[in-house]
Amino acid sequence: MENTILKCFQFLISFWSVSLATITVAGAQSDTVRPQIEGGTVFHYGYVRPEKVTPASAHPPVGVELTLGRLQTGQRAWQQCNCFFRAGGYFNYYSFRNLQALGHSAGVGAYMEPLLWHRAAFSVSVRLSLGVSYVSKLYDPIENPNRNFGSHANGMTGVGVYARRRLAGRWSGVLSMEYRHLSNAGIWQPNQGLNVPSVGVGLVYGPPAMKLPNPQSWGKAPMLSKRWFGRAVALASVRVMAARDAFPERSCPMFGVNLLAGYRFTKAHALSTGVELLNDGYMKEELRRGGSSARYQQATWLAGYELWQGRVAFTAHFGWNVVRPGAAFMGQGGYRPATYQKYGLLYVLHNGLTMGIVVKAFGENTKGFQLAVGGSF
Repeated sequence: MENTILKCFQFLISFWSVSLATITVAGAQSDTVRPQIEGGTVFHYGYVRPEKVTPASAHPPVGVELTLGRLQTGQRAWQQCNCFFRAGGYFNYYSFRNLQALGHSAGVGAYMEPLLWHRAAFSVSVRLSLGVSYVSKLYDPIENPNRNFGSHANGMTGVGVYARRRLAGRWSGVLSMEYRHLSNAGIWQPNQGLNVPSVGVGLVYGPPAMKLPNPQSWGKAPMLSKRWFGRAVALASVRVMAARDAFPERSCPMFGVNLLAGYRFTKAHALSTGVELLNDGYMKEELRRGGSSARYQQATWLAGYELWQGRVAFTAHFGWNVVRPGAAFMGQGGYRPATYQKYGLLYVLHNGLTMGIVVKAFGENTKGFQLAVGGSF
């Protein structure tokens, strides 16, 4: 019981630290331009039913979300992401409309929403969100064999496109398309997770019609204007291996380093490549339970794309495990799959200090969140 409480505490700390950092970064502004507060409600309707669930889902999920945020239009906000943006927090509730297999969820989190196109009567933006959710139905080998959720606490990450049309005064209508993923990042097993794509419609009460400032004279940080750049970050995470046979449940830490070099071909778009070295305790435990003392350290070559919005970067890399556990234990050809994807959300301070969160995935299967701290140069 104490071990379970400790893991819940660690899980909440890791997700809330990132969420609070997002709010702090987005809200760090002392310009004379006062941020504009707004609040709204959006109803979400899923456009696919969850697959591979027993009993099968007859209806797609539905949800409702309440948000409270600010429209950031000052110089410091612009220099953080080379954009004007909304930022704030949300509370949401989803019914998966399959009480026996999936149940429902309730969650809180933070979002950042850069404006892509803005006019007094109409605007388009893209929203990035991160939070933690409570789900009601867990895996049980007899009563609920679905492996979507192995814990009540799960992270919720999302990306969406939002269109707003001013209706009257401070009221605006919202139409959105959102893609969200629920999982515990492998901290508990099983962890298949759940994808929730949806369309949304809602109302927002916010600032009156306004013209945004002209940022042409504000410039950008010198470091972010370099064509060539480098980054070195330390990675850390923990995954829990479930009890099996004579082996008890065990928390397995992972430590590593990510070394990348990149080229920025526009102010917002860059390509980067490099290596990642991992000391994976989860893999070590998996080998030990199989009676093997084979090498468990891994080395990966990474190559991919980075989208920069000022000091905020979204990274997407393809990885190839050049060094991985060998064929002697894992079968002919070695540990599989030999390739995976890594997605990161990073923030670079003025002195180059870099921090954020990275997700490792095999296709749609999330294998773990990793905290990243290091430097960019």
